[in-house]
Amino acid sequence: MKRNKWLLSLSIGLLCCGSAYAQTTVKGKITSEGGEPLIGATVAVKNSTDGTVTDIDGNYSLKTKKTLTQKDLLVFSYVGYKTLQKNYAGNTMNVKLAEESQQLNDVVVTALGIKREEKKDWDMPRKP
Repeated sequence: MKRNKWLLSLSIGLLCCGSAYAQTTVKGKITSEGGEPLIGATVAVKNSTDGTVTDIDGNYSLKTKKTLTQKDLLVFSYVGYKTLQKNYAGNTMNVKLAEESQQLNDVVVTALGIKREEKKDWDMPRKP
């Protein structure tokens, strides 16, 4: 009986330790095509809650809750740049994002709530 309890507690301990190590850390740098680091770019595992942002040098370190495989997709995005999805390819993944160029056809400017007063000639100072 004591042996069964000991084996059971050993099995549970090994399962807990194994799940604690079932994670992946991916590091890298995100830059523009010109080589400029992208500050605050987002890196995330698709269909997961795991994600991070880049630092001032464009570097990131993403720790995941599960072990990643080559089937897992990482999503790299930044405002003004095309979103890139790449399959996991190792613990170091450096990425270059391409600019997304869109032109605006028209710009409409409206002014609401502005009151205009008419200028009167007699309010103006007269020249002697």
